[in-house]
Amino acid sequence: MGGLIRLSIVRSQAGLGRINIYYRLNFGLSRFLS
Repeated sequence: MGGLIRLSIVRSQAGLGRINIYYRLNFGLSRFLS
């Protein structure tokens, strides 16, 4: 049970990191284009 919780936390952190990179790229593109 504890391992499952840990796995879900790691998975959510990886998802957040991916979203953060996506937003950073999007923000950089919008700044570059404007």
